[in-house]
Parts: sequence; structure tokens; C-alpha cells
Amino acid sequence: MTIPASLRERAVFADTSALYAALDRSDQWHSRAADGFLRLAQQRRPFVTTNLVVGEVHTLALTRLGTAAGLQWLETAPSLVVVYQRETHHAGVLRTLQGYGGIALSYSDAFALVVMKEMGLGSVFTFDRGFQSAGSKIYPRRLF
Repeated sequence: MTIPASLRERAVFADTSALYAALDRSDQWHSRAADGFLRLAQQRRPFVTTNLVVGEVHTLALTRLGTAAGLQWLETAPSLVVVYQRETHHAGVLRTLQGYGGIALSYSDAFALVVMKEMGLGSVFTFDRGFQSAGSKIYPRRLF
């Protein structure tokens, strides 16, 4: 699934922290994540993520909630536009990690920033401070 250019400005990058929080009722951010996804969906804002984020959410669900929960998340995940990492993305990830020397970004987060820049996405739904430090527009606001 791709996003038409006319909808890209409305698209929101969905980070691991928000996707997992929506899934795990015991997560400290669960109610804010569930409410946030509902509000954004009602506004018909497309969600974009990466295959690395899908893998992270699956691993968290698998290890914290059990095998069935991990598989169920993959089978019933919300409608997401998933961008798959290509070999050419690695150089951009490396440049991103080098460019944010003082910020502790994971490889997955750096790839997310590369994808956001590549697609012209300005907003990220996250509970991860690293994105704010990298200058991304965070949803929900007044989080930290």
C-alpha cells in the first residue's frame, strides 16, 4: 500500500512505542496510545511505519504477552503502510546516527527518520523522547 501525494502531509509515522502501548493494556501509555490511534483514524490520517518497527512490536508482544499475542498482532495489525528497508537505506541510517551524535537513537529509529524525510512526513506518533530530540513533530503533544 502506498500513500498518494495528496495524503502524505496528513500521514503520521507510527513508532514502536505507540504501537506496542496500544496493544498492551498494562503499558503506562496504553490509554493515551489507544485514544490517539482512534482520534487519528477518525481524522482519516494514514499510518506509516517500517518493517523494523513491525518486527520490534512483534518481538515485544511475543516476549511480554506470549506467542499467541505476537502472532495475533501480526495478523490483525491496524492498516499500516509499511516501508521495507532496502540496501540503499543503510547509508542514510548511518548518516543519521552520525548526525545526531548526542542523541541515543536506535538503528530502527534512525531508519524511521530516514523514511520520514524520504516521504516528507512531519509527524510521528511516539512516546520515545529521541524523536523529539531529533526535531520531529510529536503526537500526542504535551507528552514529556
